[in-house]
Amino acid sequence: MSVLGLVGYGKMGQAIEKLASNNSAITKVNIFRQGDDIKSFVRGSDFFIDFSSSDGAEILVGSLLETTPKPTLIGTTNLSASCKEKIALLAEKTSVMVAPNVSIASNLQALVSQKIASILGASYKADIVDIHHIHKKDAPSGTALMLKEFINKGFEQKIEISSIREGEVIGEHIVNFHGNDDSLTITHKVENRELFARGAISAILWLAKQKPENYTMQDMLKI
Repeated sequence: MSVLGLVGYGKMGQAIEKLASNNSAITKVNIFRQGDDIKSFVRGSDFFIDFSSSDGAEILVGSLLETTPKPTLIGTTNLSASCKEKIALLAEKTSVMVAPNVSIASNLQALVSQKIASILGASYKADIVDIHHIHKKDAPSGTALMLKEFINKGFEQKIEISSIREGEVIGEHIVNFHGNDDSLTITHKVENRELFARGAISAILWLAKQKPENYTMQDMLKI
């Protein structure tokens, strides 16, 4: 029996529940709701996906540390320092992944941007445009910060992030490289939120088979 524990039941959580309910590798989806007993929820699930908040993720991870550590995917962004510390402790006992973006193409965008930065060098300047719907609370997004981190692996420089919150845009990230005589742009645009749900389910099923460690999407994709 493989029971998925789901923390966070917004648009992402609902999309994950819908897909997970039709996945033969998952027999049941447990949804944590406000007022539920977190320890009972943890005991009744085999692995976890969190798309809630920093506080929600910290409560989940803290309970796992106090009871039985189990594979966990944290898709929540803008995590607090104390939450990150607890995640590091959990990764010593079970498989954990913190993924700002579970889309394969978005992670490829980050890796390609890193490679381009390393080839173009400091004569080019980079910036990131981070576009999301008006309901998104964090700015810049976790994906934008991930892109910045990867670009800075290619070359070290200050990278400006412009965060735009408009309409119901699911997510679009644009990486620009500007030289004296030309420019290069790499864009990733999400057309359907189901993309993230598929990525999250693939990630947690992969994590369930791994030894204790703090993993990334790049580890899973072997890229």
